[in-house]
Amino acid sequence: MKRKIIWKHLMSRRWTILRTELFTKGYVEPLKNYIGIPNRELLVTKELETSSLYNSLDSMNEISLALLNKLKNDKDFGLRIYKDCIKSCEYLVQVSKDVSQGNFKSLSSQTLVKIFDIYVDTALNFTPFLALPPNYEMYIIDEINQSLVEKVGDSKSEEYLQKLMSLKEYPFQMLEQIDLANIALRIKLKTDINKALIVHKRKYQWLSCYNFDEVEFSLEDFKKRLEILQELSFSELSNKVNCMIEKLNSDKNEFQRVINKLGLSNGLINKIKLLREFVFLRTYRIEMNSQSNFYLKPLLREISERGNISVRQLAMMLSDEIKTMLLEGKVPNSVNFKDREKYAVFWLHNAKYHYAFGSKAKKVISKQIVDVKKGNQALFVKGTTASLGKIITGNVRLVNKHNMSEFKKGEILVTTMTSPELVPAMHKAAGIVTDEGGVTCHAAIVSREFNIPCIVGTGNATKVFKDGDFIEVNTEFATAKII
Repeated sequence: MKRKIIWKHLMSRRWTILRTELFTKGYVEPLKNYIGIPNRELLVTKELETSSLYNSLDSMNEISLALLNKLKNDKDFGLRIYKDCIKSCEYLVQVSKDVSQGNFKSLSSQTLVKIFDIYVDTALNFTPFLALPPNYEMYIIDEINQSLVEKVGDSKSEEYLQKLMSLKEYPFQMLEQIDLANIALRIKLKTDINKALIVHKRKYQWLSCYNFDEVEFSLEDFKKRLEILQELSFSELSNKVNCMIEKLNSDKNEFQRVINKLGLSNGLINKIKLLREFVFLRTYRIEMNSQSNFYLKPLLREISERGNISVRQLAMMLSDEIKTMLLEGKVPNSVNFKDREKYAVFWLHNAKYHYAFGSKAKKVISKQIVDVKKGNQALFVKGTTASLGKIITGNVRLVNKHNMSEFKKGEILVTTMTSPELVPAMHKAAGIVTDEGGVTCHAAIVSREFNIPCIVGTGNATKVFKDGDFIEVNTEFATAKII
């Protein structure tokens, strides 16, 4: 990477090295096969437990133009993306199930390599559907919003857009909330819940497996949440369940009412209906990836045992290194787990794949990324309104999946970006503010369903605010400030 590139930061998460490798490679040939061009400039940095994704503006524009050309030449290309994404998600889960079945102990290492390769190829071809839906959403949202401004004016367009982007059906994480609340109701009625709780665990345990090495939800995890739900009265629990069910139905009715009221063209109505499907895809893709990671666990455990390492260490290796370890019976000498725990970097330059670890990775990161430190004088942030509501005030709680149990009802949840594990805390929040995301991100979807004021895409809320800050969230102006 000789020339300096101005990178746009897209998101920060915890990603394992194996996941990052597959993600980065998937943006080359698989993406090119689908829209005609690869992603030419991409950067993923890993510092300790946090990975950050960057893309160059030139590459983003190039991908957007390629997508627009596809849409102009084929009016059904958006629908094709949606259908192919669903198929790819389902196939990823099915392959993960299939490759993890059987008695691994009786298989040779060569056979395990072939099985692992099947998964790797599937994961690579899944990658384009992490990129294309958000790009399509941005294109279609702009077109819909322009029509709304013409119909109802600029001041009302945001309100109507949110009504048109309501969920058509609930993702698994929200269905889990309803099901667990129903189990809590059974406790209130003195009904035995042991079998119901076991079924619940089998149905939803995979929701916590965002990465290969993350542990599935246990019975104890669900029991702890049930203890919290037991603090509510029977009527409060019943209301919680009924509100979530009724919200989905009322959103469907409101969606149809707005469509009828606005008198939109059939072409635009079809695009709006497709947008609702893409809103659902936002969370569905993450959930199916988590489900895939869960079903893959038996295979990963067997591979790690043959290399005499942990699954966490396995997830810090590259796919070729894993195959070499299987065939040679030991971890390659080139693998230094301590270096990889500290720094790693993956990048595409002119669509060519590169990576580095440890001190070499640190040098690449420092050359490519200019870390703009936030001044202490910053007292407010501005983002995008994801869920409208009245002006609210409250104490800040910086939340991640490790400390979410500390979150108290009525606090304002501030985080980089929400994920399925944070939903129980989100339900108790007076307001939500995130660094990342747009109007169809996870935080936006969940906050609208819970009727919680939410601002996303501030870029720096987790840097400006700290635990205990008393702030005001104003969704009319998409701002949050210390008061």
